[in-house]
Amino acid sequence: RLGFAPEQTRDAQWWFTNLHIPNTGRRHMLDMFFAFPEFLGIPNRVLRWDIPIADTVQAWANKLIPDNTPAMILSPCSNPRFRNYRNWRSDHYGAIARYAQMRHGLRVLITGGTSDIEVRYAQTIRRMAPDAIDLTGQTGLKELLALLARASFLLCPDSGPAHMATAVGTPVIGLFATTNPDRARPYFSGEWCVNQYPEAVQRYLGKTVAEVSWGTRVRNPHAMDLITVEAVSGMIDRLIAAKTTPPSGSSSVSGPC
Repeated sequence: RLGFAPEQTRDAQWWFTNLHIPNTGRRHMLDMFFAFPEFLGIPNRVLRWDIPIADTVQAWANKLIPDNTPAMILSPCSNPRFRNYRNWRSDHYGAIARYAQMRHGLRVLITGGTSDIEVRYAQTIRRMAPDAIDLTGQTGLKELLALLARASFLLCPDSGPAHMATAVGTPVIGLFATTNPDRARPYFSGEWCVNQYPEAVQRYLGKTVAEVSWGTRVRNPHAMDLITVEAVSGMIDRLIAAKTTPPSGSSSVSGPC
């Protein structure tokens, strides 16, 4: 029964294991999970997710995001958990949706579940960006995955959709202040994360990131306010510029964002 090193476990997992992988240190969670097959003598890493999506679902997503249509998906809310303050302000998302439409001509789609907070967030965003398409409560996992595969990028806090986008190769602008992106970011989108975690740790815990344990959360409801609209709009500018800049030595444009 193989488990994490005892000093890295939670919920007394070590009680139920008799073999342990070496302490993986301060690494991303995916790298930590890869330590298990490596311990078993399987060193090769394959970062591939083959998730089947029905043709009918693909067709539905194609209507919402046609070919060559630059689109941003907003998934504004994380899973509600006790004292996990990962949501950015709804009016900030509204300002970003409006900016994305007016500055870059992006189609904006809002996704989420049926909870009261997700519905309220979508309503606020739509008031500020009336042309945004509100799909809140209308997508299952496969529908969301199909949309993410067609989107230019996803904007979201630390949440499941960030990792779903990673699985289909879509870049993610992740918003982090209460959790550490070095541990939990969308795996291929580290350069696009807006990271205020170090500042939040300093302000609300009085320490540096190096001084807190790996996985420490900043449990303060104001921490996400450290992320500014300007920082996020600037990251959108950077991402779009990167996606539309031709490779060195090429005169062609790689395609719409």
